[in-house]
Amino acid sequence: MSEGPLENTGTVNQGKRLRMSKGKQGYLKGRAGDAADVILSAVGYNLPLVLARLRIILRVILLALLQTFTIRPALKPAS
Repeated sequence: MSEGPLENTGTVNQGKRLRMSKGKQGYLKGRAGDAADVILSAVGYNLPLVLARLRIILRVILLALLQTFTIRPALKPAS
């Protein structure tokens, strides 16, 4: 008989195992809820990576705009 996460094993770490097995519970029921939980977890995990890449893209765009619209002197200074 295999031990489930909540079965009594009689070990010292039983309380720890029970606390660990409860974990975060999804709020949506059924397979659709499980699928939504997986998708939302992945989005939450990848969000900082996506924001970092968007930050880099925004910097490149702003630097290009800054170089395009900077006021350059009409005359070169005499040497």
